[in-house]
Parts: sequence; structure tokens; C-alpha cells
Amino acid sequence: MTRSLRPGIILRYLRRVSEAVSQADDYAEVLRAVVEGAVIDLADEAALFVVGSDTRLYRRAWARVEDGSVRSDAVVGGPLPRGSTHPAAVACEAAAMSVQSEGEELPEVVSLEPGMPASRSDRRMTAVALPLWRDGEPVGALHLALGDGRTYGSDELELLAELGHAVSLALENARLRREARDAGRAKADFLSVMSHELRTPLTAVVGYADLLEAGIPGPVNEGQQTHLQRIKENAWSLLELIDGILGYARYEGEEPDVRVEVVEPAELVEDAVGVYRSSLREKGLELEVEVPPGLPAFRTDREKAVRILLHVMSNAHKFTDAGAVHIGIDHDEDWIHFVIRDSGPGIPREDMGAIFEPFWQGQRADTRRHGGTGMGLSLARRLTELLSGRLQVDSEVGKGTTVHLSLPREGPHPTFP
Repeated sequence: MTRSLRPGIILRYLRRVSEAVSQADDYAEVLRAVVEGAVIDLADEAALFVVGSDTRLYRRAWARVEDGSVRSDAVVGGPLPRGSTHPAAVACEAAAMSVQSEGEELPEVVSLEPGMPASRSDRRMTAVALPLWRDGEPVGALHLALGDGRTYGSDELELLAELGHAVSLALENARLRREARDAGRAKADFLSVMSHELRTPLTAVVGYADLLEAGIPGPVNEGQQTHLQRIKENAWSLLELIDGILGYARYEGEEPDVRVEVVEPAELVEDAVGVYRSSLREKGLELEVEVPPGLPAFRTDREKAVRILLHVMSNAHKFTDAGAVHIGIDHDEDWIHFVIRDSGPGIPREDMGAIFEPFWQGQRADTRRHGGTGMGLSLARRLTELLSGRLQVDSEVGKGTTVHLSLPREGPHPTFP
């Protein structure tokens, strides 16, 4: 009795594998999906062998149908012996499908490592090993077995031969995805560590400059105040660059913590405005601050809220050469609203859809003149989302840009894994 493998069944199997490649976070999950899908659609038992860095063949996953359900596992064990006559080794070496009929002695499909279950000896089986090659190099073999007197017909064998190419591609895509993810994590970890190491001493510089400016060690004259302000401005500029790097790392890393406390809206504005007040004056720009009396305190992460305002203020300061920068506050029953408006060149309508993309300014011709990482608005939106807020940008070429930031008065909404 032959096994009927219609093209639709092959396509269904490939769809299972493709979904696993696109959705699985772990390479082993993809390997298990290959063999689990095989015993659902193609065979009674399946084993997947993968070529290791030593060019030897390792069985990495197995599956079989038992009592109407699929049993499977990922395998980490020793390789097949060199010169092995196992069908998987023969197929991989010859780059050709290896078929063993029911009458031949078959090797155990899933019992190469101690403690692993073996194929049941009371079943007569037909086995097929599909070579998995990619770009002229062997990457492994897929071993399939049928029991209960069933065999693969010639048409089925032709379909299975073509299947090997598709499985090879799926495994290669999964491997590349895993390597890219690992490389991304390593890069993010490196950037995070280096950014923290740079940020710590700069934060200390700003802190001591604040102490000097407040006159705590002793009186400070007007000229010294100007120098201290310049120190703070440059330190904040460096911190902004570091925040850009650190923010990029966080895009690929874990969710940053949110520390909620009760804050005064006016204090947030003063913290942000204080950084740029002197440099705006030196550029000949007017600074307009509108803080109405009686504003209610609200719950948020103070540091992150200030960073949002600093990112927005940085853009207003950076791209405005004449006119004014305005920052104001308003509120309603549920929200605290901040508005930052500048008289800069504005953003073309065709660019508005890209302004929140990381490094977007890196593609602009005026970036070298103004400096920066191009992460400002991207990070501002990310931080706003962490605080359960809303960030909206309105802009018109020749008239400037207005940024609306709204933060909930009751604090960020809880998140769930």
C-alpha cells in the first residue's frame, strides 16, 4: 500500500515550516516544527539531522505518532560516525535521496543517543532520507519512515525530492535569523554598557555644575554663571547623543523600567527650559514660557518626562535660526498637555510620515550642520508610549513646527507580559 502525498499536502507541510521560521524565537523550535509537521503530513516517524561546524552529521530533532498523538523532542547528542551507512548520512554525502524498502534492515530512526526512545522493532517500515543542501554545501538530512506495510510510490518520491530543497531553504533562513538576532543582542548589550559608562560621569558633571550654579560652595558672579551654563549645555548635548545610542540599544533590548512619582508640570518645563535658555539667547531666539497658575500635580516618571521635553526642545533649538521657541502647559480632567512650538523651517509634508523613524535626520542634507543622531523624535515617541502618553507633530514649511505632548494625570497604564 503506497502513501498518497498530493501536492496540496506538501504545500500544507511547507506552510507549517514557514510559519515556524517566521514566528519561532528559538532555532530548536524550528527544527521541531520540521519533524512534527513531517509526522502530521508525510510520515509516521521523522528525524532531522544537521551538519555541525565539524562537518559531521548530528541528529537535532525527532518526532513520531503514538496512539494518535505526536511525540517529539529536540536532541543534543553526538554525531553519526564517519562513514556511517545510516540513510541520512548516505543521502547527505551523495546529495541524493536514499530509499530503503520494507524488506531491508532499517537503522533506528530516533535512538542514536542513550536514553532516547528507539523505533519500535515490531513495525516493518519504509524509510526515505532527503538530502538538505544549500549553495552547493550539505546542511543536513530529513529522515522519514512509514510503517504498517505502507510505502512511498514513485510520484510521492518525486515530490519528496523537491521537498528537500524547500526544507533546506527554511533551515537556512532560520539559522540566519538566529545569527542576526544574536548579533543584534550582542550589539545592543555593548552599546548599553558603553553608554552607561559614558553617561555616569557626565551626569556627575551636570550635578556639580548645578551645585556651583546654586551657590552652595560659595557665591557665583554673573560671568561664572555664564560659564557654568555653557558647561551644562555641552554636557546635556553629550548626554543627548548618549541617550540616542542608549535608546537605540533599548529598541533591541528589554523594556526599560518606569518609576512613577508625583511631579509638578512647571518643574518639568523648568528642567527642560533651563538647559537651553542661555544658548537660545545666544542664537538671538526669544524663549516664551507659558505656565498658568494652579496646575495640578500628576503621576509620571519624572526623568523620562524631562527627557521627552529635552528631545523636543533640542530639535526646536537646533533647527530654529530666527524667531522664537514657545513652550506652554495646559490640562483637562484626564491629561496634562505640553506644547512646544518653534519658528524653524518646518517639515515638508512628504517627510511627515518618517519623522519618528530612528536616524531619520541622518538622511537629511542639513544634518552635518546641525549635528545630532536623528533619534530625538523617535526616542521621544518611544518614551511617550512608555508613559502611556500621546505625541503629535504639526508642521508647515516656512512656518515652523508644533509638538503636542499629552501625559495621563493618573500615571502610566500597567503593562502585562
